Amino acid sequence: ENPLRSQWRYWILRLPVFVSGLAALVLVGPIVVIGVGLISSLERLCEHPLQTLHPLRPELHIMTSLAVVIVALSCDSDVPLLVLLGSHSALMTLGMLEALLVRRLRWLQGKLWTIHLISVFAASDIARARSFAQGADLPYAEEAVRGLCAGRLGVS
Repeated sequence: ENPLRSQWRYWILRLPVFVSGLAALVLVGPIVVIGVGLISSLERLCEHPLQTLHPLRPELHIMTSLAVVIVALSCDSDVPLLVLLGSHSALMTLGMLEALLVRRLRWLQGKLWTIHLISVFAASDIARARSFAQGADLPYAEEAVRGLCAGRLGVS
């Protein structure tokens, strides 16, 4: 038998394994990164509780992303998600205005900001993909959730 043909057959038979592994990496990767960020945030919270709750550190924002995922997956109504995203967006807007105009507070640097960005992407995808059975009687409630997620991504 032709060796080239057997190589093709070998790789074609392995293709589903490769595709399923790649899909698992794409699906599980953000969850692992969020988990690592959350564990780091919780460790820091135990060691330095006041510093961790500082609004210009990434730990609080990672915990907010986790809260968005929990609220989006556990609530039948979109009202808690709208309140959470709206309040967090308002506080982030105040932080941005302070950083641009007043400049008294310093953004604290660190590797966790990268994990924060990945957690924001994952939480936003979950929140935008969710459709709610009940919710605010707003005509554009789902668009509001999508807009708040997009705004959160833009500010992050």
